[in-house]
Amino acid sequence: MSQNRIPLYYVGEGNIELIREVCGVLKLDFILKKLEKEADLFSILRGKEHRALLIDYEIYQAKSSEFLSILESEGKLSSLAILLTLKKETLVEEKILSNAHIFDYVEYPFDKKRLAFTLRKLFSHLDYKREIQQLHEQLKLKSKEVQELNAIGVALSAERDVNKLLEMILGKIREITSADAGTLYLVEEIEGVPPDEDNYFANKQLRFKLTQNDTKQIPFREFTMEVNEKSLSGYVALSGTPLNIPDV
Repeated sequence: MSQNRIPLYYVGEGNIELIREVCGVLKLDFILKKLEKEADLFSILRGKEHRALLIDYEIYQAKSSEFLSILESEGKLSSLAILLTLKKETLVEEKILSNAHIFDYVEYPFDKKRLAFTLRKLFSHLDYKREIQQLHEQLKLKSKEVQELNAIGVALSAERDVNKLLEMILGKIREITSADAGTLYLVEEIEGVPPDEDNYFANKQLRFKLTQNDTKQIPFREFTMEVNEKSLSGYVALSGTPLNIPDV
């Protein structure tokens, strides 16, 4: 189950305490929110978050033309699911139930088992849609990164000026990672120190070669440092794995 709670908006009181009780028993991570004004209702229809709307059929029917106009403008990618409540033996218009945003309906007085089944199904539906959207966004991001890497590859093969090339590499890396600043270290051989077949870094050092910062002007000078675990850059060079330290 996803960590973020899904809003379940409702109009009027109805038997909201029973719905709250069922959600608690089933551990459905809905957060119930009452809509006080009609304007709030229309803003929910236009929202972008994954959400559910619990609304009486008669209220929906009275404003169906306005609702449908808004929902159709949102298109198939809308993340809203509407759950209608209605009196038993109510004749429901087919065109309303056929709307893609109408998830289901429940009759009242509510049958507790039927209500539980519907709410569980509703939560699973929205949670699944949310996960699909997240995967879609991740896929778009990865696709963009691949395109950027391909562009870097083309630039690498075309650029002959080493300094310009390093500037370009660091700039693209920052762009891909959305980094405000970045530094570039080069692994280079230490003059006069023989290589060691068993230890690649035995005759190597790190050179602080380049820095970029969008918010601060920092004096820059090249310097060298040992390749060891005493520094973050040395640790990354030795381990060959990225090191991600969250902001503190």
